[in-house]
Amino acid sequence: MKDSKAKKIVFIRANTYNSEPRLIKISEGIKNFEQHFVLWDRDDRGTSEGKNAVYFRRKSDFGNVKTLVSNIPAWSRFCWRELKKINPDIIHACDIEGVAAAYLYAKIFRKKLVYDIWDETSGKIVDQKSPLKKVANSLDRFYINRSDLFLLPDECRTEQIGIKKHLDRMVLVPNSTTITPGKISEINLSKKAQINIAYVGVMSRKIRGLEFIIEAAKKFNRFQFTVAGYGPDDKYFEQALRGIKNLTFLGRVDHAKAIEINNQADIIITLLDPNYENYKYATSTKAFEAFELLKPIITSEGTATARLINETGWGIAIKYNQKALENALDNIQNGIITFKLETNNAMKYSWDKVAAKLNAKYSELVGLG
Repeated sequence: MKDSKAKKIVFIRANTYNSEPRLIKISEGIKNFEQHFVLWDRDDRGTSEGKNAVYFRRKSDFGNVKTLVSNIPAWSRFCWRELKKINPDIIHACDIEGVAAAYLYAKIFRKKLVYDIWDETSGKIVDQKSPLKKVANSLDRFYINRSDLFLLPDECRTEQIGIKKHLDRMVLVPNSTTITPGKISEINLSKKAQINIAYVGVMSRKIRGLEFIIEAAKKFNRFQFTVAGYGPDDKYFEQALRGIKNLTFLGRVDHAKAIEINNQADIIITLLDPNYENYKYATSTKAFEAFELLKPIITSEGTATARLINETGWGIAIKYNQKALENALDNIQNGIITFKLETNNAMKYSWDKVAAKLNAKYSELVGLG
């Protein structure tokens, strides 16, 4: 194999480094490349996270599509300028916010383009009749068809986006972690005086089950809830979560703290509205963290996360409503629901296997394989 140390890869993502577990894992998993990062500090906090990282500093509220779109031209110009300075061999563009400048630069200067679709764009648009859904899907397919590789976290995303061509250029990169084989944990929480449940994720109303968690916390004193995260409705939930004795709200935390919170919990909860299109096709990162931490998950039926949990036996999938959550908690505290977690059931998702595949593909792109 030729020396690849001089080869450069640049990651483009419209968020900060420490806010993105997937970006951290991919960058740490890629070997023998000089890495650079072009990132967007959308809170304008003055962050400098990440080695060899440059930041576009412009306020853009998460969940506010209008604000995001209005800032895209300036963000794209920033990406273009930084790409010219770095002159990478591979551009790894994350989601549609980061791919426009990357595509133009790769096409003009004959560089390799990797399009990494984390959150499929049209799935964020709730209105099924909105013409924006067609536009978003068309844009995703446009960049997929013109990329050298495209990465998807779940195979069923091909159905969501309508991908029928170039599947040989697809690499499945789930948001997984490295799993230790042969570990087994049998969990019966009925004898615990206090049962700890953690929610770390997006603070959004109606689609993440946070309202159910709040009401459940008021009724089940034996459970201690820890909630952390940020998003379009974080100010609303900061108020709504106050004053509940057995619920602690931590607000925005970095990836390391998120792992710590989940590791201290007995159960990880990630409730997802199955009527929200992206949740049908996107597996929650919390499921993969649960594999590593040997923690059971409570999630929602009819979602990609539920398919994974049912496949691996890693928790329970319940209907997305208040009564179902309360019934599950009652059955857990009374020992009617117990868990047996076996890491061998999840080994095919282990990050070391994914990273090895990705490294091989990147080496091939620049003629090192």
